[in-house]
Amino acid sequence: TENTESYIVLEPPRNHTNENLKRIRRIMQETQKRKSTEEGAKKTAMKPLWRSKEYDNVESKVKQKLKVVSNITVN
Repeated sequence: TENTESYIVLEPPRNHTNENLKRIRRIMQETQKRKSTEEGAKKTAMKPLWRSKEYDNVESKVKQKLKVVSNITVN
C-alpha cells in the first residue's frame, strides 16, 4: 500500500496594514469634507439675534466707559 499523508498547507498571515491605512485615510477625508460643508453652511446661514425693543435706547456700559476714558485722555 502507498503511504498517503495529507498535509495542511498554511498560508502565511496576511498583512492588512496597507488596507487599513487606506481605509483610515478615506474616513478622514470624508470627515474633513463633512466638517467643511457644515462650517460653510454655518457661515452663510447666520440668523440675527433677537433683541427686545424695550432696551433699544439703553447704551451699553462698555460704551459708556470708553467715552469716559476717551474724554480723560483728550483733556
